[in-house]
Amino acid sequence: MPDIPPHPSTPRDGWTPLKTAHCSAAVSPLGAILHDLTFTLPDGRKFAPLAEAEWSGRARPEDSPDLSPHLAELGGEWPCVPFGTSPADPQHHGFCSNAVWRLDAADGGSARLSIDYPAGHDIAQVARSVRLSPDSPSVTFGLEITAARDCCLPLGLHPIFRLPEGGAGVMLDWTGGQQATTLPKALAPPTLTPVPGAQVTKGGPVACLDGTEFRFPAEFPRQREALVQIWDCEGEVALRYAGEAAGVRLTWAAEDLPHCLLWLANPGGEIPGLGQFTGLGVEPVSSLFDRGIAPFDDSVADRAAGVALRAGKIWRTRYEISAFPLSPSV
Repeated sequence: MPDIPPHPSTPRDGWTPLKTAHCSAAVSPLGAILHDLTFTLPDGRKFAPLAEAEWSGRARPEDSPDLSPHLAELGGEWPCVPFGTSPADPQHHGFCSNAVWRLDAADGGSARLSIDYPAGHDIAQVARSVRLSPDSPSVTFGLEITAARDCCLPLGLHPIFRLPEGGAGVMLDWTGGQQATTLPKALAPPTLTPVPGAQVTKGGPVACLDGTEFRFPAEFPRQREALVQIWDCEGEVALRYAGEAAGVRLTWAAEDLPHCLLWLANPGGEIPGLGQFTGLGVEPVSSLFDRGIAPFDDSVADRAAGVALRAGKIWRTRYEISAFPLSPSV
């Protein structure tokens, strides 16, 4: 069987280590980000499916003062409330992605964290639970959002999966979602400008920045960056690492977050003061890309986006990341 490299890092100062017989990970106070997730497969092999920036947990905010704080720990998985860029919150991916959470409880294999939002924000509090399974290579998450006032906000989850060196050998598939589109050109920043109007049915091509295409499910090439939104997903995406004979599955409540945003992150340049980063964000959302909830293009204007929240009421959702073995590639 092929070797699967575990993530080499160890929990940094202030991170909460978690471990069971089948999983290990650590939770950072910043953003309540789950880092260094490593599964033990039934045959004993280690498999670390989430991407981690080499500077994660070691970067200093003063190195890149113009960047969102969560970029100093880029990688892993965390919730975004609100998701993306929203008039409701000036911070990209929301206050909770860029501030320190409280550790309310931890018992070795699970943790619960929470964060209070600033006065005047639409959100009063966000809480999150992380539970590593004692019985299987899986981790379950709970997310609770308490609104300060009635509002409709874009919400999303932000796991970033690892791409092997060279980008080859990763296959992606999902349930439902027969159409996907690239970010409309009018809203793309200068560093991310897909071909306008590009769309794909499942198994077809999506246009990339350099005029070439990538296909689903198919190998992801390197030296490209793209945003692709899969519409009306059914709450399951799987990545298969053929060269490592292992796969990972993300499942979530599609009735809560109906779409899935793919962020193919490999811009080919360095983040100032930090370095290069490569990964694949597979992000369940109720949002129009990472641009909020306002309709901005005729092709997506009829897509429902954003979650209705009620003052004083708790909105809850659950999701899971699990690993599974594959037959070795020939």
